[in-house]
Amino acid sequence: MKRFAILAIILAAGILVASLAVRSCFHHLSEAPGEMIDGVSRASAASVRNAANVFVELLNLRPEIRISEKVIQEQSCPIAEFAVMKKQYLHRYVWKHRWLGSEKVITIEGMFEGKAGFDLKERFVVRLDPQTGAVIADLPPVRILSIEQTGQLTFQDEDGLWNRVQPADRQQALNEFERTAREKVVNSGLLDEAGRDALRRLQELADRNRSEMMFSFRKP
Repeated sequence: MKRFAILAIILAAGILVASLAVRSCFHHLSEAPGEMIDGVSRASAASVRNAANVFVELLNLRPEIRISEKVIQEQSCPIAEFAVMKKQYLHRYVWKHRWLGSEKVITIEGMFEGKAGFDLKERFVVRLDPQTGAVIADLPPVRILSIEQTGQLTFQDEDGLWNRVQPADRQQALNEFERTAREKVVNSGLLDEAGRDALRRLQELADRNRSEMMFSFRKP
């Protein structure tokens, strides 16, 4: 009986130690990364955790975290990009060619979709200054992620009297149509609008998480 009693006591002690170890593990995970850095208060650790959670919620991205320029969490993300804004554009292009006073014209019209947002392979860094407690998010610039044709294009050919439309003309006109469509999207202000919208959404999440954070976009 004594032997069984001793075994029971040892077993109970083992369970207690394991339970304390698990609780300790969860405690450190919940407090990470702040408590692992000397000189950083719990309040500062909470600030940087809340700041990082903003990017998890919006972008499904865990940013790189730096405290006193020491990297304590590497960036990780399961997806390649995040579209902040999409817009549709109607584009019309008129191609002309004149030869010996005879002009041929090809008119092309169609819809394009421009998508702007973040390339999540670029660095997102959340920095904590232990001296001031300031949390600063260093973000990559918003970029044009794609410009794609949507729907069918319409073509209208007009032959000249002795200068007739050829298949090579249509291909040249189509190339110019696509080039000018891209220029139209890039110069439309989509990037600026998407940047403002991204900042608004990040700030709203930061306020909801009670995180006082400054955002800074790197230049392209």
